[in-house]
Amino acid sequence: MRSMKRALLLLAAVSLAAVSLVASCSSSKQNATLIHPELVLEQLVGPSELGYPSGRIDIQFALHVGNRSGEPITVQRVEISTSSSGAYVLRRESFVLDKRIAPGTADSVTFWGHGYARGRGPNTLGSQEPVTVRCIVYFNTPAGAFTEVVNRDLMQGGGGNRN
Repeated sequence: MRSMKRALLLLAAVSLAAVSLVASCSSSKQNATLIHPELVLEQLVGPSELGYPSGRIDIQFALHVGNRSGEPITVQRVEISTSSSGAYVLRRESFVLDKRIAPGTADSVTFWGHGYARGRGPNTLGSQEPVTVRCIVYFNTPAGAFTEVVNRDLMQGGGGNRN
C-alpha cells in the first residue's frame, strides 16, 4: 500500500513538471506578431566596379530595412549566399549586426560577401550574368524573434541594382 502511494505521488509530480514545461514553452515569444519590415537588398560593389576580376572577389551589399511597425526592431544577423551562379558565386556567410531600427523609420546595414568571380573582362562570357542572391535576416523585437528571407536577382555590368 505504501509503495502504491509513493508511485502515485511520483506520477503526480512528473505530470505537474510536464504541464509546467509545456506551459512555459508555449508562452515563450518565438514568433513575433507585428507588421514585418520592408527589405531591399542592394549590391554596392561588384565585378563591374572592380574591373571584372577572375578568382576571389569581395562584394559589398546594403540591406535597407523599413520598420513599418510600432515596435523597435533589431537586425541581429544576416546570412547571405547565392542560389544560382552568374558573374560570381558567394560563399555562404553569416554576419552579426545588432542594428536597432526605431518604429516608423528606415535604416541600412552594409556588409561584404566573399566569393569567386568568373571575370576576365566585361566582354567575357558569364562576367555580366545576373546573380541570384538569398539573404536570410534574423530580427528581434519586444514582441519576439522572427526571420525574413529576401531573394534578389542582381544585374551585373554597371547598373540596375540601385533602387
